[in-house]
Amino acid sequence: MLLPFVLAIAISAQSQNVADYFPVNPGTKWTLSQDSDRSKDEVIYTALAPVKVGKLMANPIQFSEQGVDRTLYYRLDGQALLTVDPNQPGNDPHPLIRMNTPSNKWHFDYLQETEPINVDGELQKLGKRNVLGTERDVLMVILRVKMGNKSELQITQTTYYAQGLGMYQMDMEQTQGNSHHRATQTLTKFEPSTSK
Repeated sequence: MLLPFVLAIAISAQSQNVADYFPVNPGTKWTLSQDSDRSKDEVIYTALAPVKVGKLMANPIQFSEQGVDRTLYYRLDGQALLTVDPNQPGNDPHPLIRMNTPSNKWHFDYLQETEPINVDGELQKLGKRNVLGTERDVLMVILRVKMGNKSELQITQTTYYAQGLGMYQMDMEQTQGNSHHRATQTLTKFEPSTSK
């Protein structure tokens, strides 16, 4: 199973914000093919209506994989994209994005139960690319994740975002000891929200 550790971006242009590359209008739907060294699947993401998690409003994105539904919660806060944990609503949201950061890089640490997690992010602007038949501005985000007291589990995730579309490709490599795992998700269909 491939959980999208983040659906996150960072933008250096002052005129843009996270929402330009991370649409969350309820009803928006993304269908991606998933190819890994373990299986091939189809994953469907759907943006749901905003909900309150603890004291904060968040945008849920539900995804269905192998017949199982799961939900991730995001908060768009101007120049930042945050993830909210519904199981720990009193905790501060994790900053997945910090726009206009020096060198387009950022870092954050947090605990998942008792496991320390360290995340380093990096943004690259790739200019215009053809995505589903349309030329769009594209960002590439590289996340390097280390989990455990001795960084036993390491994940490198490279994600591509198209303006007005969101994530359209994600490549993930995971290493734990002598075990290696890779997976790729590629957008095959985008259905924008019909609600206003």
